[in-house]
Amino acid sequence: MSFFAIALMLCVLWSCNLWSVKLGKVIELTQRVEKFIIFPNNIKQFFMSRIKYIIFLLLLILPFSVGYPAFASVCRNYAVYDGLRHQICIFSISRSAKNYWEYKAIVSVDGIKRPTEVYNCRERVKVQQAGTVLPFEEKGPGEMICSFFNSSRR
Repeated sequence: MSFFAIALMLCVLWSCNLWSVKLGKVIELTQRVEKFIIFPNNIKQFFMSRIKYIIFLLLLILPFSVGYPAFASVCRNYAVYDGLRHQICIFSISRSAKNYWEYKAIVSVDGIKRPTEVYNCRERVKVQQAGTVLPFEEKGPGEMICSFFNSSRR
């Protein structure tokens, strides 16, 4: 029964987002909860003497129980010509709903992040933010995006 009271108290704390409440307030809340529930004395004394340790343990476990999102980028190394290599990474990419051959992407070349550009795989051009239309560079990000995500060219 005492375990039920502690679980109920933790549910109240969780739902009310009161994790920042001081330990004294937590014990006070536990005493209020146990007034409404009848416990055998030995179980009650066991949990009440260890409530600080139980709460401390739960607070230690809580940060590790949350899954954080993973951020990964797709990177490729390209040899442009003898001795010169480029590392091209795609940080973010989205396909156009209207024109399936267009991709809006944020890439980096050799660690230098570029602003968002629209890569047109049909016409083999990229459109920069200012509206400038440039052809794809040889073994550049445009070719990587189109070859990586266009299954008809594999």
